Amino acid sequence: MPAESNVYVEGLFEAENINNPARYQPKDKFSSLSSSSGSSWSLLTKPSIEPDIKDMIKTNKKARKLTGELAKLGCPISPEKNLALEVCDTNIDAGFDDQQSQILICVNNIKSTEHLEKSLIHELVHVYDHCRAKMNWDDLRHLACSEVRAYQLAGQCAFDYRFRDWNSLSLALSRETYERCIKSEALRSVLATREIGREDARRVIDQVYPRCIADFSPFTNFSPDIS
Repeated sequence: MPAESNVYVEGLFEAENINNPARYQPKDKFSSLSSSSGSSWSLLTKPSIEPDIKDMIKTNKKARKLTGELAKLGCPISPEKNLALEVCDTNIDAGFDDQQSQILICVNNIKSTEHLEKSLIHELVHVYDHCRAKMNWDDLRHLACSEVRAYQLAGQCAFDYRFRDWNSLSLALSRETYERCIKSEALRSVLATREIGREDARRVIDQVYPRCIADFSPFTNFSPDIS
């Protein structure tokens, strides 16, 4: 997908502000991954998910907005070319391969239609960031920023979604716990794709969080589910 040279917009960093960018060896070919806490189980299969995900791209408001903006930027999304539905031998839900411009959905780790929807939107945010800016996925700050944005814009820390996870019943409607959730999920994804210590990753996430959590692009009326 095309990207303009030396441009990092909104929540992403401007090139001239990066000195000695932190580079870490990816664990696999994916620029970014999303995963769920706890054990995975699924009654969904590739044949059952395929029509659902194609329908989501057309009817889900967030997915439609993201794919529409991607098309305007010259990065149209085609389910046939840019979506891969696979059975995975890891506990990841989904991932984005920037080299192939492809979103991976691990059908055996998807727990519900809503889980599929949020995983798809999460990865579409990464695709959008990749298209709108010259992303350096080897720079941990760029990856961390995109993860913070993806978890927020996909609503993966929204109270009504997390409350259904029995491991998250203590999550309260407060800015502190919302921030903790976003940072925790971003940390999980960063550690899944980069050979880096937990504390080093946590420091970078803390560094980028204030700027990236305030970047709702391409949405103009986004409102986090917090008090």
